[in-house]
Amino acid sequence: MKEEKEKVKQRYHKLANVERQSDDKLKIEDAIYDITMNYNDAIDVELLQERFDPFLLKYDYVVGDIADDKLRFKGFFVGKKKRAHLDQYANTIEDYLMEYVNPGAAYFVLEKTGIVKQKLKVKQSKFYRTKNKKTQSQKNFVLRKRERL
Repeated sequence: MKEEKEKVKQRYHKLANVERQSDDKLKIEDAIYDITMNYNDAIDVELLQERFDPFLLKYDYVVGDIADDKLRFKGFFVGKKKRAHLDQYANTIEDYLMEYVNPGAAYFVLEKTGIVKQKLKVKQSKFYRTKNKKTQSQKNFVLRKRERL
């Protein structure tokens, strides 16, 4: 029975890169999060690696709660977003915890404080040219046109 459940369990994304930098800071992928709340010691780095989806990186706050040994997430924004629902703003986190998290269940709240910028290697194509330079075919066209005159 357990073997069948393990076979059915599929990964829809790669494992997240999660590092605990200090007691109150986490680095997930390229974002740095402050741990603002950790009720009943809910943060488990291995479980975060398995369950964290890159989709959650767009949120300013991430709330995670553990119920029935499963970790689930909910993201919240700070400020005004054009396409965000009213229940997706950070001022509704307390309401979410009261209404949707099981009483006594372990939960945590992460606040995004920054993003680690990585240098991107830009590969120039061999056909790269600036605005002022003409291509060889353009030069040939002008020369042919002059010869006709």
